[in-house]
Parts: sequence; C-alpha cells; structure tokens
Amino acid sequence: MSSSKTIGIIGGGQLGQMIAISAIYMGHKVIALDPAADCPASRVAEIIVAPYNDVNALRQLAERCDVLTYEFENVDADGLDAVIKDGQLPQGTDLLRISQTGSLRKTSSQTRPKSLLHLTRLWPQAKIWQIWTCRKTMSSRLRLVATMAMDKRSFAQ
Repeated sequence: MSSSKTIGIIGGGQLGQMIAISAIYMGHKVIALDPAADCPASRVAEIIVAPYNDVNALRQLAERCDVLTYEFENVDADGLDAVIKDGQLPQGTDLLRISQTGSLRKTSSQTRPKSLLHLTRLWPQAKIWQIWTCRKTMSSRLRLVATMAMDKRSFAQ
C-alpha cells in the first residue's frame, strides 16, 4: 500500500514552489491553484489556473487532492469551507479568517475556534487578546510586540 498522497496548494508563488518541491521529494504528487499559468510552482507541479476565490476551481482542487493547504492568507475561507471534505484541510479556516481580519478576540473557551482551543491546551495560562490592525507609528507597534513578549514570559515556565 502506497502512502503517496496528492497535495493541493492554493497559491503557486515561491513558498508554494518550495512546499511542492519538498512534497515531491517525499514522493507525493502536487497540484497548485494560482491565477498565473507561469507562477513559480508551475515549474514543478501541475497548475489549475484560476483566481483564488473561484469556488469551482477550489472544488476541482479539493476533488483531486487528498489534503489541501494554502501559502498565504488571500484565500477565500468561505469558498474553502464550501468545498473541503472533513479533515482535508488540517489547519482549518479559523486561523485563516483571523489572519484576514487582523483581529483575535478574547473569548470564552466555548466560543474560541477549535485551532485556538488547541493552542490554549498547549499553553493553558495563555491569554487570548484582541489585536487591532491600526495605522499607528512604528514605535507603538513595537511597544505592543514587546508587551506581548512580556506576557508570553508569564506562561513559558
């Protein structure tokens, strides 16, 4: 029985190409979806040429692949949810949605996305705070990062 799988990558840029090269080296087949026929991944993988938000193209990719991933956050999360089979997108779309909106709300554990529940099981003392994308100065952004780093110390024991 072969353990070779077909991996679908949404995005055929340089990262998609590197993922494809690694997967092919491990004996897997790769199909990438990208709007550009000559994207970097096209040099090593089969390409479905379509926009990232084309639900029919996402469905075609999902039907032809055992597992899916994406190389960046400009992917239609609703479209993915509509076409994926259970377990086909191991990382799910919760963190994808968070990366698109730039916010992570502090919520009770009952309403957190499953992927965040996994993180809080790893670090039960971690606090999930809302983060806003804003146009403040670089120094205020650096203060936010420094504050987040100090908060991390409190549960990294």
